Amino acid sequence: MLTPEARIAALKAEVAATQDAAAAMVVTTIQAMGATPGQMLLIAREYQAIADGRRRSRITGIIARKVAERLRGEG
Repeated sequence: MLTPEARIAALKAEVAATQDAAAAMVVTTIQAMGATPGQMLLIAREYQAIADGRRRSRITGIIARKVAERLRGEG
């Protein structure tokens, strides 16, 4: 049986993995639609604007940032 601390750490790792998977799925969809590198950078800027925005949830911001990073080839 896991300690409460170990359980929290495992859940945090699972949340981070889920966020990474969501970002990867969005990027794969954009790539499958035939986006050029220039178009991907434009979309990355839009996702970064979402991540930087004030009127969004924390989770939306995290995933938007991850998508932008992947589209720029950083993640």
